[in-house]
Amino acid sequence: MKQGITLFFLILFVCTAAPFSAQGETELRGALFDTLRANGNPYYVFDDTVYVPAHRTLVIEPGVEIFFESGYGLWVNGNLQVQGEPGDSVVFRPLNAGIPGAWRGITLSTITAANSVINCASIMYGEKNVVFHETQARITNSHIHGAEDNNISIISGRPIIQGCYITNRYGSVEGHSISGNGSDAQIIDCVLSGGWGGEDGIYFTNRASPVIQGTLIKEFEGNGIRLVNCTNATIRENVIMDAMLRGIYMDDCGYSTLTRNIVAWTRSSGIFLDASRSIQLIQNTIYNAGANEVDLRDGIYIGARSTNPTLCGNIIQGASGFAVRSPTIRVASNYSCYYDNNYGVYYGEVYDGEGNLEAEPLLRTDVVIEGPDYLRIRSNSPCVDACICGEVDDDGTVGDMGARFYNQNQAPVVDSRSPQSLTLEGYEWGDFVHFIVEAHDPEAYDLEYRWYFRGGMISDSNISGVYVFSGDSLYVEIDDGFYGGITKVIWRFSSLDAPESAGTGIPEKFAVRNLHPNPFNSMTEMDIAIPRAGMLHVNVYDILGREVHTMKQAVQPGLYPYSLYGHSWASGIYFLQVRYEQEQHISKITLVK
Repeated sequence: MKQGITLFFLILFVCTAAPFSAQGETELRGALFDTLRANGNPYYVFDDTVYVPAHRTLVIEPGVEIFFESGYGLWVNGNLQVQGEPGDSVVFRPLNAGIPGAWRGITLSTITAANSVINCASIMYGEKNVVFHETQARITNSHIHGAEDNNISIISGRPIIQGCYITNRYGSVEGHSISGNGSDAQIIDCVLSGGWGGEDGIYFTNRASPVIQGTLIKEFEGNGIRLVNCTNATIRENVIMDAMLRGIYMDDCGYSTLTRNIVAWTRSSGIFLDASRSIQLIQNTIYNAGANEVDLRDGIYIGARSTNPTLCGNIIQGASGFAVRSPTIRVASNYSCYYDNNYGVYYGEVYDGEGNLEAEPLLRTDVVIEGPDYLRIRSNSPCVDACICGEVDDDGTVGDMGARFYNQNQAPVVDSRSPQSLTLEGYEWGDFVHFIVEAHDPEAYDLEYRWYFRGGMISDSNISGVYVFSGDSLYVEIDDGFYGGITKVIWRFSSLDAPESAGTGIPEKFAVRNLHPNPFNSMTEMDIAIPRAGMLHVNVYDILGREVHTMKQAVQPGLYPYSLYGHSWASGIYFLQVRYEQEQHISKITLVK
């Protein structure tokens, strides 16, 4: 997802001289700010660690490649905006490809780097590829690979790591994929692959309070997740597979929740608590703990000096030892399902509370192992609607046992639509077309409508309308607000012959013309002059630098009408950025409702 740039950056482009640009091979030294573009490729750092100064901004555009000599890196005290795009990432790598530790990596340091965003980057073979030091910076949608030590190191601060693919070298023996010391980091929707090496997938210590959510963690030589001396951690909706030790290991931790995680095929216990206080284990699925091991390994192990654990709604199947073992700590199991565990259900001080089952949970194992339905319960599972002590399921029904519930929600049904045909023919360039959808929800939930055109939302009722140009498409999402409750209808326009003014006359230079009305109420229009084939970007940001509209499209030479729809925006000032190749136009527009 393309990230918004800050208001400071927008104003900087309007008010300063032309940004840095180079043709061909470029050497980087000392302080870096302004802009690096792909036409300066390749960039080299030979004999100095380059840096972004405090209170200055460095923008790195899609396709830029930066190569570092051994021992040097990029230090960020200011604002770094890496603006890679899918299929056109920004590359940071050593000159000696494939040699771990061949450069220092990227360090984002202190609060002055807090607004930094690294998006769609490929960062590889550093000593540590990325270091966050007391900052709230963000890295998204990036591939981080093959560090000599940790791929990502976090020292205090609250950085966000989202949508990243983080991989260790195959068979490597050192380093965690992500390591945090005293940090409140958020790790969301990532994939961490150890390549049957490394240490732990994720390791936090020293009073850290991480949020780890929606992340696949697989094939690590150590633990999937290891927390030592942490508090108020949230570990939610992760999938942890093929850990050579434990799936989740908590030592001297307190007041944390482990909810709706899948832990499968660990060589040791699925979840191991040692000297930990008030840990809640709610609606997790632990499958085949101790897989292929002769020694017994338990689904959940609660060690000495742990106090007040909560067990609710868990499914444990196929452990080589007991489902739950607690040699010394008295603990009740409630509304959980235990099946086919080699040594039985409980050992030690564990006892039956309420609503437990000893029955096959009917987990799905017939689907792709890393897919969204692996180990999901089936429709006829005894675990459906059987967990009244856990969370309500996202389909709006009583909670199911285990991490992945059976979806009972039915999507909205379309009763009628206009135009009826989803392939629209017979229209001329610039025609205005009205759309309407009538729908109902089988469970009588209230419905929301969201209409999208050219990358932006244009209406939130069941009626919409747009001006039509060649190749356009429009769609509506009808949403009942619950899991699996979206029905989508897409209309596509057939190819239209453009009038001469819209594309047959070739402009001499790039320009944005006739922006009107401004101020506007719900829609404003412009003409975009394109002198030659290329890539066109249209983005709109609010006064805080948040992106409210984005469009990217390959275009041919011509003059193109373009409309912006502000139905879903709040009244106020916005910044319109139109980029074509290495040129751009920025205008201030005002929405008044």
